[in-house]
Amino acid sequence: TSVYRLMHWPNVIDVREHRFEMAPYENHMSHSRYLDQVKNEGFKIISPVIQSELIVDNHLMIYIPYNKKYDYMVDLKQGENLSSYVEIMIDDSLYTNVSWYSYWPIRNEEIGIKTYVDIKHLERGRHKLSINLNDESGSRIDIVFWKDAE
Repeated sequence: TSVYRLMHWPNVIDVREHRFEMAPYENHMSHSRYLDQVKNEGFKIISPVIQSELIVDNHLMIYIPYNKKYDYMVDLKQGENLSSYVEIMIDDSLYTNVSWYSYWPIRNEEIGIKTYVDIKHLERGRHKLSINLNDESGSRIDIVFWKDAE
């Protein structure tokens, strides 16, 4: 039981009966998807993140750390990049002109790709970012955020 917190696993001894039925399944949020929360809690970035769940500026930062599983999921051909397999959607809009950049932070194990998407046109309120890795597995990650900028 002392390891689950360190490893950020769910508490297997938690006896609360309805802990997985608190809200509809599609309304799931995880602290691991928001960079400000990951940094505050001292976690390592292991999955795609955006800057915060509340966006107060007109650009959405998207960072996808390079994960070893991508070696098996994506078969890069000559001249291709991992970023060419990433598809970004916000709500129902596909973003096709995304410029990805290799990103090497201080922690070498957190290398990855990073971009900023202009969201000035989005209305205030709730939005959903979907990150799809166009491979055979159909891997998709949804991140909910609220825009508060005018």
